[in-house]
Amino acid sequence: MISQDIKKYLVIIFWALIVSYLFLLMIGPRVSDNQQKEYCVRNFEINEFFGHSMNCDSADYMLNASNPNRLLSNDSVRQTRPGLILVVFVLSHPIDFVLKKFGFGSNFPNLTLKENIDGSTTEVFEKFHPKIIYVVFAALNFLILCGCLFFCFKIFGFSIFSRNSYFNWFLWFSLLIIFNNITNQFFWSPSTKLFITFSGVFSIFFSSKILKNQISKKNLIMICFVLGLMMLFYAIFVLPFAICLLMYFVKSYKKVSKINLFLDYLLFIFLFSIPYAAWYFYIFNINQSFYVSNFTNYKMVTWISDYFEQQGLAELTLKIAFKFYMILKEFFYQYWFLFLTIISSSFFYKKVSFDFKDPLIICSATYFMLYSFFFIVLNNTPSNVVTGLIVPIIVLLITFLKQNQKNLKKKSSIIYFYSVVFSSFYFWSLIKFGPYS
Repeated sequence: MISQDIKKYLVIIFWALIVSYLFLLMIGPRVSDNQQKEYCVRNFEINEFFGHSMNCDSADYMLNASNPNRLLSNDSVRQTRPGLILVVFVLSHPIDFVLKKFGFGSNFPNLTLKENIDGSTTEVFEKFHPKIIYVVFAALNFLILCGCLFFCFKIFGFSIFSRNSYFNWFLWFSLLIIFNNITNQFFWSPSTKLFITFSGVFSIFFSSKILKNQISKKNLIMICFVLGLMMLFYAIFVLPFAICLLMYFVKSYKKVSKINLFLDYLLFIFLFSIPYAAWYFYIFNINQSFYVSNFTNYKMVTWISDYFEQQGLAELTLKIAFKFYMILKEFFYQYWFLFLTIISSSFFYKKVSFDFKDPLIICSATYFMLYSFFFIVLNNTPSNVVTGLIVPIIVLLITFLKQNQKNLKKKSSIIYFYSVVFSSFYFWSLIKFGPYS
């Protein structure tokens, strides 16, 4: 059992682990200068000890946040996800105003000429000092991670604001939602990737509430609209929308008439579509086009029809199955320790049970499958994307641990066991190289 003296400091220890992890990620850069292109990073150094191998897309996010007019160009790569960029732009204004009172960033707005490989020049306008933009991105990334933990705790009926919540040892596995490859690469790299983690906990929390009949139709309508707004940040938010609608169908198809269910779905889809449709028509009205770089440059989604025409249905099915296998293989490669730990910890139980009818298990398993299929369809499964599967796995693990608390032989033994394993993973996650995009 945990002593009363230790319990006093559990909240501090929990958040100290998070802050220290994020801080220590700044020891670098980890990638050598001659390998920057290979690993899609750009190194920056603060001093001889601290720096970061920033994702190669981050500079574009920063330039767009400093000058959102770039989003309006015909070939803007970030045109499909303007949300975070616009939020950073808005938040940078008051910070810039205050700092200029002290003389920082007084030479901004700034217009510079960038020399291209072909000898031509491109005008680059920046309204704010890059350090301001960078700090705002980092602050928002921290808030996203806090949001992940907030919903993860709420999933199990606890609150991150309650000291007593941290006494539940199984909740400490929620830290793995922070200590992973997505955070490792993208916390200090301006990007939208952390929304991958957030969408997972958001999906499981609200879909399980729907399945438990704990969310009214009025609130679901609001959720659909909010998710529509979040689509402006990252397309991943189509997943919580899909899973919420699926669980609403499971809950309602026997209780609601088919016509009313159909009308409900029309309303949900309409509200979900409004924000992105408004942005789409705004851009289309300016450019008479809407640039989706993933379709143009990477054949995302369209690869399915191309492969079907060339190879047929059977080969396409095998291709999708193989991609799913590769996702599972990559995830196991990243988190083999977790599966080994789960198997090893079985010795600490008199018996084990698993309630497969638990809404959390149903929603987590559903999200696992939909998430995998989503990125298979997009033809985009790099290691950091595969890492997103950690969310449903962690929810399933915590659910299992919570369900089997009474079956423990000795609670203190498993706590010590997990503490050693967890500490080892914490340091390994910090010192390991990559994986990078």
